[in-house]
Amino acid sequence: MNILICLNKLDIGGVQTVVVNQVEKMVELGNNVIVLAKDGVYSETIKKKGATVIDFDFELCHRI
Repeated sequence: MNILICLNKLDIGGVQTVVVNQVEKMVELGNNVIVLAKDGVYSETIKKKGATVIDFDFELCHRI
């Protein structure tokens, strides 16, 4: 199965830690995992776990 995970950055944080753990398990189960996020400290860790990391800078805007 192909799985795409999108988040803002791969810097240190709670969501990022969960993503690292999810990636490890999903790859272990034979899935093709792609993480779309701005590169950060976890980029290499995720790549070493077998996922593809695509450096993508989400433009966030808050409109009322």
